[in-house]
Amino acid sequence: MTKIKIKTDKNNKEIIMGIWVIVCILAKYIQAAFLPEKYFYDGVRIFAEVSTGYRSGDKGYDSASNFFYFLTQIFHVNSYEAWSVFLGIVGSVIIISFVKESLKDLYFWDFVFITCSLFLVNIYTLNVSKEIIQILLLVPAVWVLKSKWATKTKVLIAIVSLLSIAFFLRTYFLITAVIFYVIYRTFLGSWDQGKKKFWRNVCLILFIGILGLFFLKSQRPDLYEILSDVRNSINENRMNSQDAQTMIVDLFDDNGNAAIYILNMIINIFRLLFPISLIRQGIFQILFLIYQIILGLKLLNLFYYRLNDVKDINIFISASLVISYFIVAAIFEPDYGSVIRHEISMFPIIYITLIRRENYDGKK
Repeated sequence: MTKIKIKTDKNNKEIIMGIWVIVCILAKYIQAAFLPEKYFYDGVRIFAEVSTGYRSGDKGYDSASNFFYFLTQIFHVNSYEAWSVFLGIVGSVIIISFVKESLKDLYFWDFVFITCSLFLVNIYTLNVSKEIIQILLLVPAVWVLKSKWATKTKVLIAIVSLLSIAFFLRTYFLITAVIFYVIYRTFLGSWDQGKKKFWRNVCLILFIGILGLFFLKSQRPDLYEILSDVRNSINENRMNSQDAQTMIVDLFDDNGNAAIYILNMIINIFRLLFPISLIRQGIFQILFLIYQIILGLKLLNLFYYRLNDVKDINIFISASLVISYFIVAAIFEPDYGSVIRHEISMFPIIYITLIRRENYDGKK
């Protein structure tokens, strides 16, 4: 991506901080005034459970309902709208403080990405939601990645964060934790040992994944069927629904063929990063398209400069977390709305991977 550096003297820093504050306020206004309830179905359901005491038996919803019930007893915030404003104010202050360090050496596309992230995090995360709990459960991983703790401790805490998300919210984060560790070891085994070995390790991991999938299909076809059909089973009853116009449908029908399933998964990773099909879905989806393209290009940029720029092993840990998220998203996420809602709760990790200044020698 083109390197355009923004001058960040005292006056410009104040202007940029002001823009970020305005974007956060604007996002909350748009949410309240224009966005339909379908964007916040989960939050409305969670708050209804908080208000009535009803629990559905769904782990994610019940955990979120119990969490917000506890907070309601402390802060006495008793409406969904009030929670949205309260969390927007508190969360925006924390996140802006978190990214403020980027002003030391800010590039244009980093500024655009951070600004879009602040908008999206206010829309999707800083509400009554499961996503705000997910971002809180990732705080230990974010904290140690900014510390000088031992590498093994950082990896362990990152795994614990993923497992805690699996325990309280989304069981499939068990798979994310496994994939994270495998990818991290791939990065570590290739560190400063040349591109040839790096790509050899990538191919090796891909081969092991394919072999494991074929083994699962032959030994536990019931589990393989659940894994391969998870997205279709979610989307089956939503075909032609106005509330599911951004469904992710596999390009090829695998009919139980593991090789086609893997091909679909690889294609879907690129479809998540470059969701060109959204261009026909209206202005709000185009904004998401632009955001994803910036993210995708920055990830590709990270790989291109990997051997020359990376100084800190933290980049391998955080990049492994981001990549493992997208691999699992390519398997499980039913639509682009779910992708951005869950992805934006990974923003602190994405920020450390792609923007945090001390991880690079200055190239962007």
